[in-house]
Amino acid sequence: MNTPQQTLYYYAQSQDRTDMRAQVAVYEQDTRDIAGHSFEFCIIGWSHMVRSLDPQVPYTEVLSCVACDDDAIALDAHTDAVYEASVTAGSLTLRQCVWAVSLVEGVVDTSAYDLVHTFENGSITGIAYGNGYYETVHEYPEWGRVVYSRTEYAHG
Repeated sequence: MNTPQQTLYYYAQSQDRTDMRAQVAVYEQDTRDIAGHSFEFCIIGWSHMVRSLDPQVPYTEVLSCVACDDDAIALDAHTDAVYEASVTAGSLTLRQCVWAVSLVEGVVDTSAYDLVHTFENGSITGIAYGNGYYETVHEYPEWGRVVYSRTEYAHG
């Protein structure tokens, strides 16, 4: 039996990657203020993209099933490993955490998410905004996994 690929690629850098934005299909998008700076949040065909629209705070984050850049970090969604990193973009420090868990039928409650898209295969991607953080949920029924990310931000 063939097991579907369970590799995700995570990219978070202190760079404006407008070129990456032009490469993706955007299903849902929103612009929000993050600590006084304008950020674009997108649910994309690959999963999600967040990027700063403020040139003083260059930042791009992508969680994707496709390697979007040579600097993207491959994550095995089959394991319960946790990936953590930190990026300084201008005056902001952004701390990311990505982890995967087993998909239990009905586990993804989208009512807590501000931006949600249901794909043709029934999988869901959602983005929620909080005070000092944003988080995402990605349901991969073909893998039997749910992938979460949380990015906390602060000045300094």
